Amino acid sequence: MNKSIATPKEPHILAKPRVGTDRVSNLTLACHPCNQKKGNQPIEKFLKHKPSILRQVLAQAKAPLKDAAAVNSTRWKLYQSLQETGLPVSVGTGGRTKFNRVKYGYNYAA
Repeated sequence: MNKSIATPKEPHILAKPRVGTDRVSNLTLACHPCNQKKGNQPIEKFLKHKPSILRQVLAQAKAPLKDAAAVNSTRWKLYQSLQETGLPVSVGTGGRTKFNRVKYGYNYAA
């Protein structure tokens, strides 16, 4: 990768034209020249001569999934504990949240 100082970009590990998503687990950091050089290539092909960097990128991609699993476990334990109080408790999904945000014209707060 280019060692020069450049503004970092957030390229997709699996490019969007190859059905990659904008999820944090599919993003990594790279300088603009490297991002342009990678283009739509699979990360495995782009980094095939740099296996240590490839391992690092792929390992970092899995880390957010572990965090999400921990948050989900905590969320469900909290939900179960609240249900045990006998008070009315309801939950929603991210899909419902997005639906309401679009319906009522609220901007996404990142």
